[in-house]
Formats: sequence, structure tokens, C-alpha cells
Amino acid sequence: MNELKSIDNKSNKGEILEYRLKRLLFHMGNYSHTNIVLKTNSPEENIHITDLDVYGINFENDFSYSTVWADCKSGKADVLKHIIWIKGIKTNEHIDNVIFVKNNVRFSAKEYALSLGIKVLGDDIIELLEKRYNIDKDEWIGCYDYIFIKKQLKTFSNITIPQNKGYKNIFEFFSCKYWSIDPYSQVKKIIFAIKELNGYFKLPLNSDEELSIKWMISSFISLLLLSLFKICGQTFYYNDIDKKSIITSKLNDGGVSSEKQKEIRNAIVKMAESIINQHVKDYNTSELEKLIESPQYPYSNQIVDFIIRISNNPIMWKECLRWLDYYFIEYELKQENKGFNEFKKNNSDFFVCAKSLLHLLFDLTGLPKEMFPKIWSNN
Repeated sequence: MNELKSIDNKSNKGEILEYRLKRLLFHMGNYSHTNIVLKTNSPEENIHITDLDVYGINFENDFSYSTVWADCKSGKADVLKHIIWIKGIKTNEHIDNVIFVKNNVRFSAKEYALSLGIKVLGDDIIELLEKRYNIDKDEWIGCYDYIFIKKQLKTFSNITIPQNKGYKNIFEFFSCKYWSIDPYSQVKKIIFAIKELNGYFKLPLNSDEELSIKWMISSFISLLLLSLFKICGQTFYYNDIDKKSIITSKLNDGGVSSEKQKEIRNAIVKMAESIINQHVKDYNTSELEKLIESPQYPYSNQIVDFIIRISNNPIMWKECLRWLDYYFIEYELKQENKGFNEFKKNNSDFFVCAKSLLHLLFDLTGLPKEMFPKIWSNN
């Protein structure tokens, strides 16, 4: 905490408040992410809408989930107008629960907000909740270590070897585009991003830059597990054969429905038939449909098998997402030589789950074991 106090005057108090809420949501059972950028989906122009300060997801044992958004205001705001604005974002983004963090809000305004599904919290209520969850107000560690994460964000954004554009695109996906696409597309794009990031270690980077890339990879691993959990939730009540069929189809369709794919293939076949018939007499065009087939995602089988393994062991896997998010920073990236004491009840299960997830990524992306050495030394 001394380090945090030392930068308090230089730092944005709003950002520190956000990480205080992230810490609270973590202890309430949520995996959470800060500063998610919302933009319009127009292909011509992506217009910035707002940032979600803290966005949390809490999974049930069948991988269904609820979402929570904490909107933090440390400065002045027109409370009633802001409550109405929050309600609009909540509805448009299909967010289940909203926490509006603001001091000195009148009781009548809190009641109005609650009628719209918005809870208003001031410092007094946050402190009360922190006591209820036995949170040390001076403890900034793991996935809510504000100093460490802010440093990694800044370092990663400023890397210019070989050029900054690649890092900028990856960060854009991390903070914005990931959150606007379906979980099947998320899985494929994360695997691609991890592959690309892994390749950067061949470049002449300094130690701080390498650490920031490791942090980004670890963050993507957590996001990958988040996406896999969502897919588990969508397919939980199917048998394994049906799960495999559904997931394989979704991974292969590239975000385009099977009906739309069929429509596109038929249009291509007709166009090809027209061109070929102009130049080749008596050509058997019935063979064209066989030639024009939907591409198969190369990692479908491995991913499907892994999702089924998660789905068949929900109790073992459910808390692994929060555990990984905390563990990577506190024990792998900060390089502190200490034993692992958190989550005591299920530590052995978590290590088994984490190792199996990393094995999958080694196969799919070439990520080396040496990147996260401590996890392998734990038996």
C-alpha cells in the first residue's frame, strides 16, 4: 500500500476507485475486467460510446452467468441524468446488474435508481461491504494490483519493435473488439493473438517489454477460459454428441449462419457455372458444389474435446477463471518467491485445470512451458 500512497497525488483517483471495485467484485465471486470500450458496430465508422469502468461476470455451476457493471464517479455529476444514462447502457448492453459509485447521493435518488435496477454505493457502503468480505483495504495484489497492471498497460502500449501498430491492434481487441463478438469467434481470435504475441519474444525487447507481453498473454488465457465457459453454458444441457456437433458447426461458420453460408455457396456456384459455360462446352457443373465447401477450423477437434471436459467437471472448473486471473499476476509475473495460500480448499484442482489449459495452448500456439514455470513445479 505504501507504493500506492506514494503515487496517489499523481494518479487518477477515479482509476484507483475502479480497482477498489474490481477487488470487491473479485471477493464477491466475479471475474472482472476494467475499462471495456464500447463502440458502434457500423462498418464505415466505429464511434466511441463509453467505457465500462468495471465489468464482472459470475458463473453458476451449469456455466450460466450474470453480469455486473460498476460505473465509478469520483467527481461531479448530475446524478439523475447519469442514472437515466446508465439505464440506457444497461438495457442496450443486456447487463444484469449495475452499481453506480457516487458519494453524497440523496436517498430519493437512490430509491429511483433502485427502481431502474441500479444500486448506488458511496464510500460508506463500500467500506461496509469490504468488512463483510474480510477485505484488507490496504491490500492491492493479484488481479487487482493497480500499480502492476497500470505499468503493464503503459509499457505494452508503447512497444515499437518492430512497430507499434501490431501491439495497438492487439490492445484494441483486448479492450474493445473481444467484448462485441460471439464466444466462438472470441476463441479463434484469442488463439491467433497469443500466437502473434508469442512470436514477439524473438525480437530484441527489454525485460519490461517482455514482462508486459507475458502479462497480455496471461490476460488472454483468462479471456479464453471465459469464452470457453460461455460456450459450456450454451451447450451444458446437451449430450456429448450433440455438443460436439453444435460447437464444431459454430467454430467453422466464422460468425456466418449455416443458412447464409448455403446462400453464399449457391451464389458462387451459379456465377462459376455461368463463366465456365461461356468457355467450356459440356462441362459437368455438378462437381462445382463439391469443390466449394465451407472451410474447417483446424483446431475444432481439440477445442471441442476440451470444452466437453470442462462441461463434464463443472464443480472442478467453475472457480478456475478467477483463480487463474489472480495467480498469473501474483505468482508468475511478479516473480515473488512465496507459497500459494489463496483458494486453499481447491488448490490441487486449480493446478490440474490450469495445466490442462496450458497444455492445450502449447499444442495450438506453440507457447513454451518456460513462460509460466511455477505452475509446472507445483504437484
